[in-house]
Amino acid sequence: MFGWMGKYLRVNLTEGKTKEVPIDEQWAKTWIGGSGFGARLLYDEVPCDIDEFDEKNKLYFFTGPVSGGLPCSSRFTVVFKSPVSHGYGEANSGGYFAVEMKRAGYDGIVIEGKSKKPVYLSVKDNKSELRDASHIWGQGTFRTQEMIQEEIGDKKIRVLCIGPAGEKKSKLACIINDEARALGRGGSGAVMGSKNFKAIAIRGTGEIQWANPEAVKEQIKKYSKWISDNSMVKFGLGKYGTEYFMDSMKPLGDIPIKNWQLGEWDQTDNIGGGAMYKTILKKQTACYNCPIRCGRWVEIKEPYEYEGPGPEYETCGTFGSLLLINDLGPISWVNYLCNDYGVDTISTGATVAWVIEAYEKGVITKKDTDGIALKWGDADAVIKLTEKILKREGKAGELLADGSQVAAEKLGKGYDFLTTVKGLEAPMHDPRAFYSMGVEYVTAPRGACHVTGYPSVADMGLLQPPAGITKRTGRFDPTGKGTLTATMQDSFAVLGAAVICMFGGTSMSTPTFLEAFKNCCGWTVDDFNLSITADRLFNLKWAYCVRCGMRDKDNKLPKRLLTPTKEGGQKDKVPPMDQMMKEYYAFRGWTEDAIPTKDRLILLGLPDVAKDLWGEK
Repeated sequence: MFGWMGKYLRVNLTEGKTKEVPIDEQWAKTWIGGSGFGARLLYDEVPCDIDEFDEKNKLYFFTGPVSGGLPCSSRFTVVFKSPVSHGYGEANSGGYFAVEMKRAGYDGIVIEGKSKKPVYLSVKDNKSELRDASHIWGQGTFRTQEMIQEEIGDKKIRVLCIGPAGEKKSKLACIINDEARALGRGGSGAVMGSKNFKAIAIRGTGEIQWANPEAVKEQIKKYSKWISDNSMVKFGLGKYGTEYFMDSMKPLGDIPIKNWQLGEWDQTDNIGGGAMYKTILKKQTACYNCPIRCGRWVEIKEPYEYEGPGPEYETCGTFGSLLLINDLGPISWVNYLCNDYGVDTISTGATVAWVIEAYEKGVITKKDTDGIALKWGDADAVIKLTEKILKREGKAGELLADGSQVAAEKLGKGYDFLTTVKGLEAPMHDPRAFYSMGVEYVTAPRGACHVTGYPSVADMGLLQPPAGITKRTGRFDPTGKGTLTATMQDSFAVLGAAVICMFGGTSMSTPTFLEAFKNCCGWTVDDFNLSITADRLFNLKWAYCVRCGMRDKDNKLPKRLLTPTKEGGQKDKVPPMDQMMKEYYAFRGWTEDAIPTKDRLILLGLPDVAKDLWGEK
């Protein structure tokens, strides 16, 4: 096999044993890699009726066949049963970990069972061992990475780990790698913590075998230059990072403000990419083999002394505009805290926004916040409350550590302020500004998610003719939004299996994509039908959700996102969800209750799934 290393590592924490599992090439062509491998194994191995913290839940870490052979291909995924949605869970991250895993000899690592004591996994060049992590348990993610590197005696080791939030099974918890890269959403860190599993330390010196090594070198050179010369990269993402969106999307009303209650705010310029570039930015950082360099390295002074990885757009949205905080200093500091404790900044910031509104409107009192008086724009109060959430400390920490949906359910009130779909808080992109994002949020298998398909990029003019997207539609025109969203989700399903960053991947045409597979893996266009493969990948993920009990009733936007604002670029706009969802289901080949039809599943090569959902007949 070319592109792949041809095997993955299965780690049984209960038995304290590891074993190598070969990957069949035909199976690889069917599922590609990344989230495709993870989704297939999750569907086959993890029952839907278990509690997510049961040892039967598993974590599937996989990289892709072109990882290391394309610019923007340094990512990897984790798939698991989500304690947030109680269905399919998936997250992906960049950095250097993915390529290091391949060089160590593996396409993926599966974590199963539960250890009696804290442990971590050490992997180096086809050799693996479980090590005691009792002395590391309780440490933040930054110190954990340092301690493991010191213990093994190699500063080049790449570490993936959880922080104290994951250890305490906070449903906000994520997994951190390469200092502050995050497998961010859905509670993966809590699942990892429930297994008493602290970290994976990986080092590889092997080489990835490509089908055509010279062609791979040329494609890296060619596509790196093409991406670097792209105007959006050169004048946007490359210079200002993802914070570029805070500046560029402001006129369109796509920046959620004051827990999504307002359509505009005159302070966004203070926390945008331009402001960061001029004030706290020290340098740009990049994932392996990436010409975009959208990562930020910042330095802030008193009263929050810190130098290190800086916040991205989503964090500046959730801890900035969403809370009416107009200072990059406290935003950067709380970003550091979230990374160190290991939590998803989107859901954590959104939970803080929910509780501030609940406090303002008398739903909760100081008794619930451990005496902290909350108000919009009060950075000190936000930091104090966030620290309680991260530590699961006091009444406030216990109430909020599992997110806003769980908090509202515990209280039995505050539902009108929620921005959740399937339990997951919405990211910082407004479906009232781009109607297609409404369809995206409700149909993404893991809950409210913008990177399952990100259809608004097509509405902004980034068309994909090979995928059937040949014209730009009005962002407030509901016609075609169901088809557009499904098409983009299929495209992103392939990117998630490959595994390729969305910033580089959305600019690749299908011929470019297939050329990369030919050079890296030796595949030709006849080896697999890309359209069918993409549809298969997405439907398998949703089929797992259906087995977990999800239906059309779960594919709904919350009241807050269906309430128009009185100002801004989305003034008076509300997405007509019924019309768009009807089109989406028809295009997908699903029933009105969001179940993929038997015929559709069989067409996609999923007869076993058809049998599970529809029986023998």
